[in-house]
Amino acid sequence: MGYGICGCNKNSLEYILKSKGQGNAACIAVGGALEALEAHPAHFTLNLAHKKGFIKSAIRTGASIVPVFSFGENEVYTQVSNPVGSRVRRLQMFLTTYLGFSPPLFHGRGVFNYTFGFLPYRRPITTVVGEPLEVKQNPDPSNEEINELHIRYVSALQNLFEANKKEFGVSEFHHLKFI
Repeated sequence: MGYGICGCNKNSLEYILKSKGQGNAACIAVGGALEALEAHPAHFTLNLAHKKGFIKSAIRTGASIVPVFSFGENEVYTQVSNPVGSRVRRLQMFLTTYLGFSPPLFHGRGVFNYTFGFLPYRRPITTVVGEPLEVKQNPDPSNEEINELHIRYVSALQNLFEANKKEFGVSEFHHLKFI
């Protein structure tokens, strides 16, 4: 695909990480479509607790994993309230099953007003990048290896968030929530 964009599946990921020697990188929004349904201002819910495919691919290829978090992403739009079990969420889950992506119901600002529209609110988004987690290559990783690296990654991501949240206006009482 143009500009190096490709599907987010095991074969594509491992092709990118193995082709043309070292120095290749793959950027993945690990939370996927369902994480978008949790994106509300001042909420930090990540769909990561059971996402381990990228961990397995990293071990199979020996690629380092770098924790990254963007502060402010959830503040650029306001999403309609959609608690788990609500009609809105059930409709979103139904559509996600058949469309392959989650259709969040959101609004931002307008062109000539600031109260309603589909343009994003003018809020900064700042991405912070953590230290790479070195990964020992194993073409056939065990569940124990996968779980250990997943725990290291989640911990590194939590530490990155906690170390930077105050600088970007997040209350000390807010923490990452993993589902």
